[in-house]
Amino acid sequence: MCIRDSNDLREVTFGENGVFKTIKKGAVYIDNTTASATIAKEIYEYAKKNSFGSLDAPVSGGQAGAENGALTVMIGGDQTDFDKAKNALLLLINS
Repeated sequence: MCIRDSNDLREVTFGENGVFKTIKKGAVYIDNTTASATIAKEIYEYAKKNSFGSLDAPVSGGQAGAENGALTVMIGGDQTDFDKAKNALLLLINS
């Protein structure tokens, strides 16, 4: 998921119709939003309590980086969640 800001991210994850209402146990949620550390920690803690994984993977480089194929993704989370989602992340990075 890549959302505009922390407030919108909170709505689409925790909100009344948010993705966390239907996410399956064992899934790995990947967030590419450049958001606050506070919401990233909230998501991680919620994921752990509800038996799914969470990777915080903000994208850096802006529009110029996107246009030039020079974006950077920094990934934080548990190694087991990273290993589980590695193929999906590689598809994202290489597209």
